[in-house]
Amino acid sequence: MEESNNDEYNTYKHPLVSRCDNYCKILVFSSKIFFTFSLHCFYLVIFRYATKEMSYIWSATTKFTTWRRLWWALAKAEAELGIEISDEQVEELEQNVNNIDWELAAQKESEFRHDVMGHVHAHAEVCPLAAPIIHLGATSCFVGDNTDVIQMREGLKLILRKLVHLLKSLQEFATSQASLPTLGFTHYQPAQLTTVGKRACLWMQDLWLDCQEVSFFAFRKMI
Repeated sequence: MEESNNDEYNTYKHPLVSRCDNYCKILVFSSKIFFTFSLHCFYLVIFRYATKEMSYIWSATTKFTTWRRLWWALAKAEAELGIEISDEQVEELEQNVNNIDWELAAQKESEFRHDVMGHVHAHAEVCPLAAPIIHLGATSCFVGDNTDVIQMREGLKLILRKLVHLLKSLQEFATSQASLPTLGFTHYQPAQLTTVGKRACLWMQDLWLDCQEVSFFAFRKMI
């Protein structure tokens, strides 16, 4: 009997394997749709609701320049600990913190299928002297997690500044309305008389508690 060259004839797939292949295809397609939709919603929320200051803190520019500052700090610390890293290499990293070749970084990320390695190689192109020691001894979490923490801290500091400005405005409002009577409500029913100024002070009390909590996390020492 002659052997068939037909792949379908020569190759046997268990029904469960075929079914898993189909499930994987469906899962990949669904993931692409979900990712595209999530990204659209993310940028829509930023465009509609985020302030310019907060948008900058969470921008790609802030993220990837922070990566480069961390690589510079890492090289500087390693040199101080005795690792063979020259002052010229550390200086080159410092001078190129804001020098990002976005097209090359995207190209390298597509090539390596890894965001950190993509930027490591892109940064090596603009820092040829320091190329061998960029990200030396570190993992992806070194830049990824530390940058997340730094961005969160800067975001909290921004929120704290805005809370302080809000408290200042409410203080002026409460003072100006200190004698203006208004009817208090409890459980959506009329209650005793109070003043608009006193009500504003109660709002301020809640915001002051928020300030204390935000300040604790924004200025706590990172170990």
